[in-house]
Amino acid sequence: MTPIVDIDNTVVQALPFTKRITNWILFVQSVCYPVKWLYSVLAGFINGSYAGKYNAGITYNIGNQVIYNYGLWESLANGNASHTPDASPTWWLNVNKSFIGAMEMAHYGGSRLTLEWALNRYFQTTFRQPNDPVSPAHSDIYITHLVPVYTSFVSYTTETPTSNVYTNRDSGYSFTSEVYTGEASYGFVVHIPLAVYIGINASSAIANTIIRQFLDRYVEFNTL
Repeated sequence: MTPIVDIDNTVVQALPFTKRITNWILFVQSVCYPVKWLYSVLAGFINGSYAGKYNAGITYNIGNQVIYNYGLWESLANGNASHTPDASPTWWLNVNKSFIGAMEMAHYGGSRLTLEWALNRYFQTTFRQPNDPVSPAHSDIYITHLVPVYTSFVSYTTETPTSNVYTNRDSGYSFTSEVYTGEASYGFVVHIPLAVYIGINASSAIANTIIRQFLDRYVEFNTL
């Protein structure tokens, strides 16, 4: 992400021309480093991060950022290798609980295409536009709709699909227990590649909970 304000360059420009020598520049930049870091944290919270996933086989240096367990982490030291972020507080700082920025999350919703994008973004898989002639395949994580289950009285122009109606002595007509009395309900299926699903968590119960916690932010469910 390109910062809106380049603090390192700004402090150089603020120095008198006669003071723009290496020692002065390094001194002023070091003094302003906490401001620069706090600004990057705020910008990350607002705009999110596209840092790479944490890789135990890579050696990280101070300031390097990674995505781990859906959060954004920053290395606190050089030579940082084989230290799992959430288990190594002397090596890693949890900059943000979510690597997705607040501005982006504000645009998420329950519509299929938007939700597909959100799911692929969160679980760091590939999103593909539907019917794209270049990449006609589904997104890695994609959604299909279920045939709606009608839970109300249904009337059609033909007899077969219409809910059954019977006569009785009181009101003239009655419905059997086979007739539904609620509102029509709709559902969908989230398709996740097996390798991605196992990567979320080896326990299917925990993996389902993690997926559900994300979906619950944007879609209302009555049942699991």
